[in-house]
Amino acid sequence: MEELIGWAKEIRKEFHKIPEIGLETVETVKKVKKIMTGFGFTVIPIEKNSCVCILKKGKGEKVLAFRADMDALLISEETGCEFSSKNEGCMHACGHDMHISMALAVGNFAQGYDFNGTLIVIFQSGEEGCDGSEVMLKEGKLLSKIPKPDLIYGIHVWPEFDVGTTVLTKGPLMASSSFFQLQIKGKGAHGSTPQKSIDPILIGSQIVVNCQSIVSRLTSPFDPLVLSVTAFNGGSSTNVIPESVKMMGTFRSYNDQLRIRSEKVFIKMINNTCEMYGATNKIKLKGLPTTTNDEGAIDYIHDLAKEVSKKIVYDYQTMASEDFSLFLHKIKGALIFIGCKNEDQKYVNKLHHPKNLPSSNALGYGIKLFAKIIGKHLK
Repeated sequence: MEELIGWAKEIRKEFHKIPEIGLETVETVKKVKKIMTGFGFTVIPIEKNSCVCILKKGKGEKVLAFRADMDALLISEETGCEFSSKNEGCMHACGHDMHISMALAVGNFAQGYDFNGTLIVIFQSGEEGCDGSEVMLKEGKLLSKIPKPDLIYGIHVWPEFDVGTTVLTKGPLMASSSFFQLQIKGKGAHGSTPQKSIDPILIGSQIVVNCQSIVSRLTSPFDPLVLSVTAFNGGSSTNVIPESVKMMGTFRSYNDQLRIRSEKVFIKMINNTCEMYGATNKIKLKGLPTTTNDEGAIDYIHDLAKEVSKKIVYDYQTMASEDFSLFLHKIKGALIFIGCKNEDQKYVNKLHHPKNLPSSNALGYGIKLFAKIIGKHLK
C-alpha cells in the first residue's frame, strides 16, 4: 500500500502541472485513459472530455462506483512549488489533481486485487462550471452505458481539516446553489444630463440592495439562505452614463425548494424594478441541488473510515456546492471530505486560492478508504 501511495504522490505532481478548464480537459483525460487502460479497465469516452472506466472480476453482481473531477480554475498559481502549473493563468486550486490521483490509485490497486463484481471509476470534466455531471448524465447518457452502481462515492480534499481527518456527514453536506448572469439595458446619456438617461447603474444598485430583503424578510432565520452579488460591471468613462450593466452572483441554501422559490422572487424583483424605470433585462440562471449524503451509504463505510483515519468529523456542512449532487439524485452514495491542510506556512489553506497546495500526505487516507470499500462491497 505504501508503494501505491508513493506512486499516487508522483502522479499527482504530473496532473498538477497540466491544469485544464471546464469541459476542455483534453490532455488530462487523454492521460487518464492511457493509465486506466494499462490497468486493464475498459475505458468509455463520455461527453465532453470525461470518461468512465470499468473493470469486472468474478461472477459477482454487485457494482461499486467512484467519481473524480478533473477540471481546474482560471487562477494564476503562486505556490512556487516544484510542480507548479505549466499552463499560464490556470491552476489546480481546488484539489482536483488530488482527486484524479486517488481515483487512478484505485485503478492501480484494483488491477492486482481479487475482488468479485464490477468496479466503475468515473473521471468528470466541468465540475467548477457546474455542468460536467449534467453533461455526462444527460448528453452523455452515462447510466445507459454502464451497469447501474449499487453505491457511488466521491472524495473532496478539504484544507480546513488536518491530514488524517475524514468527514462523514449524513444528509445535506453541501448547499444547493444557483448562479445568475444579469444584463440590464437602459439608455445612456452624458453624466451632466442624467434626466435624459435610463440609468442602468442606478437600477442595478437598487436590485443589489433590495435583493437582500429576500434573505432578511422573506426567509426564516432557521432556514439558511445566502444571496451574493459577486460582480457588477458597467461604464468606462467619468462623464458618461452607460447604456447597460452586467451583474453576476449566486444563491446558496440547504433547501432546494427555498432556493427555487427565492429565484422566482428575485426574477420578479428584477422585472418590476426595470419596468419602473423603463429598462429591459436578460437573466440566465443555472442551479444545482443540495449535495445530500445517503445515511445508509455513510453507515456502510463508517467503521472502514475509523480504521484508516486519525479523526472522524460528523455533521459538518458548508455553503459551497458540488455537481456530484446530480449523481446522488440518481444513485445511492455519499461525498466524503478528506483533510488536506498543508503545515508549510508559505501556503494558504483555502480552496480557490493561488497559494493553496493540499498536502500530498492526504492521498493515502483517501486511497486506503477506497480500497477498504472495494474489499467490503465487492468481496
